Amino acid sequence: MKLNILAEAEQEIESARRYLNEQSAGRGGRFLNDLESTLEKVLDQPLRFGKLETLPDSPYRRALLKHFRYAVVFEVLMMKFWWWPSLIRAVSRTTGSDDVAESNYSG
Repeated sequence: MKLNILAEAEQEIESARRYLNEQSAGRGGRFLNDLESTLEKVLDQPLRFGKLETLPDSPYRRALLKHFRYAVVFEVLMMKFWWWPSLIRAVSRTTGSDDVAESNYSG
């Protein structure tokens, strides 16, 4: 399985981590742990997460982080063998611009 995280999302993740660490030491690390846990769930069972309510016909799904007010917005690009993902595009949505670039995540 392969997970691609957009460069914009990586920047937003780092920005959120820095902001949360400014609020309380160690909070950014807890955020990253929560994000990693959520990404593992997305990779394990991507179809268990609902599609975006505001865009019902879109291919995008949303997974909420358990402890922080952030979400992973993702698209399943290709499925093989009984609905297991071989490629997922993931985006962590916070505030910011809509410029998009791609990069790889091997977590």
